[in-house]
Amino acid sequence: MPRPPESELPDLVKDLTATATRGAGELRWSIPQKNQDGSKPADVVGFQVLHSLLPVGGAATVTASKPELAFVLPVPTDPAGVPLKEAVLRDTSAVADTVNVYRVVTYGSTGYGTIPSNAVSIAWSVPPAPPGSLTARASERAATLSWTAPTTRSDASAESRTVAYRVYRWAGESEPELLTATPVLETTWTDSDAPIDRTQNYVVRSVVQHADVLLESDDSSTVSIVSEDTTPPATPTGLVGARTPAGIELRWDPSPDADVAGYNLYRLRPNGAGDRVTPNLIDGTRFLDSKPPLGDVRYRITAVDRSARANESPPSATVTVR
Repeated sequence: MPRPPESELPDLVKDLTATATRGAGELRWSIPQKNQDGSKPADVVGFQVLHSLLPVGGAATVTASKPELAFVLPVPTDPAGVPLKEAVLRDTSAVADTVNVYRVVTYGSTGYGTIPSNAVSIAWSVPPAPPGSLTARASERAATLSWTAPTTRSDASAESRTVAYRVYRWAGESEPELLTATPVLETTWTDSDAPIDRTQNYVVRSVVQHADVLLESDDSSTVSIVSEDTTPPATPTGLVGARTPAGIELRWDPSPDADVAGYNLYRLRPNGAGDRVTPNLIDGTRFLDSKPPLGDVRYRITAVDRSARANESPPSATVTVR
């Protein structure tokens, strides 16, 4: 006896989530990886997103309002055509001053759909406009951002609500990272943990509280800066030297800083000026000067860090080798 089509259905979505972000309601869910009978791969062709409305303050359940088909979404793929493991849908048509309720139905090649997923809801209102005039100033391992507060909502109506802000940062092609888990009320904020010597991009989004939801604006303009490391490493200590048949052997204690790239060894002239003994940094804490001049020879050592500026420490105490 052939199995009923229901036994061949893909697994249903069980982890649907909804957030209010970037001026829209954003839905996310995992793509089922197996069928309801446990077989793999899952026979998933696409999804139907059901939408219903409730008054603000009503119970967020689809049984309280008739759901209607709002979106049909095929299985999303990457640029190479490989199916993704997560689906994302942005609803820019959420109805203001209502609770927007969503559920997802998975359907397979048989044309049959699963029972609806878990219900999620967003108490929606008109989002704020994004902040204006975003600027950034780089300093030692930090970036200070400033912006202007929005005076309107995204629909150009006057903004009378309390507006706070979320700051996001990313580099290259990576996804923006939220830096302010708790939105800030001021129109300036300092990223005191900015990565150094690499271009960082920032945007700010306005947020307002509506019922139990933080409504988020679209992105502000983007600013890009490079935070530099301008602090030199600690000076090496313990420099000693001794003549050997092969030349003058020098040793020193390492700089305690973790970002030291190497050391510069200087041989001093009678007037106190120093000449680097090697064209490249010395990797390690010992060196053999195989061609020292006759007589007393004076040396100093410095540490150099890995930053783009190649910050160099003050010189060590002078050691004289006779």
